[in-house]
Amino acid sequence: MQDEEIFFVGEAYSIAKNQSRGSEDAYFITEKGVGVSDGVGSWSKYGIDCALFSGTLMKECSKFI
Repeated sequence: MQDEEIFFVGEAYSIAKNQSRGSEDAYFITEKGVGVSDGVGSWSKYGIDCALFSGTLMKECSKFI
């Protein structure tokens, strides 16, 4: 039995619900994996920047893969 390499080919984009604030969602694609974070817009009423949270989460997760 031969070892076979598996390749992931993908693209992604995010569309902001509110064009003035940017997207609350984030993602990453690397050679080793992918990640998706769906920002929770209702957190903004508690003073949380949802775009910053989801973006930072995906940046940190991509470092661990």
